[in-house]
Amino acid sequence: MKTILATIVLISVTFSFAYSQNISKRNTISLDGNWQIAEGSMDTIPANFNHTVPVPGLVSLSIPAFENVGPKVNDRKSVSQSDPLREAFWYRRTFIVNGEIPDVAMLKVSKAMFGTKVYLNGIDLGEHLPCFTPGYFDAKNAVKKGLNEILIRVGSSPDAVPLSIPRGFDFEKEHYIPGIFDEVKLILSGTPHIVRVQTIPDIINKQVRLQIDLQNLSAAKTSVVNFYIREAKSGKIVSQLKKEI
Repeated sequence: MKTILATIVLISVTFSFAYSQNISKRNTISLDGNWQIAEGSMDTIPANFNHTVPVPGLVSLSIPAFENVGPKVNDRKSVSQSDPLREAFWYRRTFIVNGEIPDVAMLKVSKAMFGTKVYLNGIDLGEHLPCFTPGYFDAKNAVKKGLNEILIRVGSSPDAVPLSIPRGFDFEKEHYIPGIFDEVKLILSGTPHIVRVQTIPDIINKQVRLQIDLQNLSAAKTSVVNFYIREAKSGKIVSQLKKEI
């Protein structure tokens, strides 16, 4: 698909579906902000949450402060780094979903140290060990209309995840501080739905290649996908394409 790119940083991409039935529009609920937090073990949810912490943010920002979070390492050359005071930190907050739950409900924890375990309304959504890539958790069977409670557990030290997982080892570091250091959000949408988008600009030839990963959770059917490329600053459409899939 060809288009004219005046300046690559001014290009944005949007999508819409022409479809034989109504599809719920994508709705993203941000869960950033102040969360409750407590320290404890990897396997047991704490009984009391007497501290607060911002998300995104590290546990060292908790109020009141926890004792010796990310303790100073004894040996910078050692890959193994542990926390003698606790195994994990548990984040907790509530949020409200207005309206019925659509076909797709995906919780995204963009990045967290060290390892991410999620419970939603008491239901185990699974675990994501990597520290520098987003974790996606299927929340369809756990999220509900109205009030919801979410718990996220992160390890208190690099040793909370296996050595096979990149966890930021650096012999110059004196501290390895845990926490959810990127956004958390709940993504609600109908299906078919967009899973991911990649844009590959070709400035010399004044065109851009789009790679779209679509997923359909309902019965097989034909859909028309409309692609629009807009200049980010003005919103002007500089190219569009309609394709039946």
